[in-house]
Amino acid sequence: MRCKRWCVFLIAALSLLLAPARLVSLTVEQAVQQALRANLSLRREALALTQRERDSATAFNRFYPSLDATTSLSRANSSASDDPWSVAAGVSSSLTLSLPMIQEGRRTAQAYSRGLLSYERAERALRRDVQQAFYAILVRERSIALKRQTVENARLRWERSIMEYEAGQVSRYTMLANRVAYERQRPELAGLEDGYRDALAEFGLLLGLPRDATPQLEGAISITVGDLDSERLIAEHLQRRTDVRLAELNRSAEELTLAGERSRLAPSLSLGYSYSRTNSEPFSRPWFDDSERWSTGGSLSLGLRLPLMPHAPASPLRTARANQRDEIRRSEIALAETVRAAESEIQRLVRTIRRGLDTLEVVRLNQELAQTAWELAEVEYDRGLIDSFELRNAQLDFEQAQVDVLEAELRIKLAIIDLEYAINAPL
Repeated sequence: MRCKRWCVFLIAALSLLLAPARLVSLTVEQAVQQALRANLSLRREALALTQRERDSATAFNRFYPSLDATTSLSRANSSASDDPWSVAAGVSSSLTLSLPMIQEGRRTAQAYSRGLLSYERAERALRRDVQQAFYAILVRERSIALKRQTVENARLRWERSIMEYEAGQVSRYTMLANRVAYERQRPELAGLEDGYRDALAEFGLLLGLPRDATPQLEGAISITVGDLDSERLIAEHLQRRTDVRLAELNRSAEELTLAGERSRLAPSLSLGYSYSRTNSEPFSRPWFDDSERWSTGGSLSLGLRLPLMPHAPASPLRTARANQRDEIRRSEIALAETVRAAESEIQRLVRTIRRGLDTLEVVRLNQELAQTAWELAEVEYDRGLIDSFELRNAQLDFEQAQVDVLEAELRIKLAIIDLEYAINAPL
């Protein structure tokens, strides 16, 4: 009976281990939505944004007064009464009002704005990465399909050459050459398939899919490009870029920091209140039989503090203000650099797309010519006008022409995705 239970357990465990991977069919939009829901890096950015939102929503709590309750039990070294102990209890509250507190609230609100931009940037980068990985895997699939077709054709040609060799129509050299051509392509196909499986695993990790789920992509590369005017794109979309807006916010943050340093020169107002009661004979008589046994104390204070040291020459705060003015200039230079880099990136991507479109026309024409040449080579090979090497070269040219078309389409599509990310808008 025990042996039977162990057998059932082993069979169940093996069935779980050997169970086929679950296929998840995805279009490019579904892949993007899946990544937005489950990508771990984006979830980490969302938590950081939640923290900044909470800080911004509760920024007013810095104006809360402090409130403390105190109690103490003390014993005097020498006392005129029989009870040297005393008990005291009280409450105290204080509040300090100053201009730096207001500046800190503004900095907290701006930190939340930077968090929003950082999350938007991470989300758009994730969309870009998912789309580019999606189309790259599609090209891998088509390349593998072409390679499988080529390997199958080589196998059929080798098998036909065996029959022709046995019939005395071709030489043993021709038969062996066809086999070598077939065997040479099998490792190439295996390498493509291994790379494809690795790319699928990385894509599943990017989407946040479980390990037992394998994405199955549905779609094709479609290239639709409107009027590509780099100057118009720069004029209309440059200020919408997240890196430009972040650079502007960083400059504003440095200006707020300088305003905070200046606000330290202003006076601060402090309010305080305390109330206490003391029992000097807590253990000699009951506590609440006589109210006169309790002494009451308290105070109300109002103070004004004016800092003087920040006005002194070469004081630390004066130096900090001078350094902060330099930081503002540095942030302005960084903003100018960001704008120039963004303009150059948009111009470069537009040139890449235009050059890619011209190249695509050429490689498509080359594919048609290579296909015609291969078909003619097959006819001439069947007639015995050319040998297997010439046929193999024609086939390789056609195969390479097909791969060139796929790669040209992929380069254009990736450049379009990069350009949409660069201008923060669809084309």
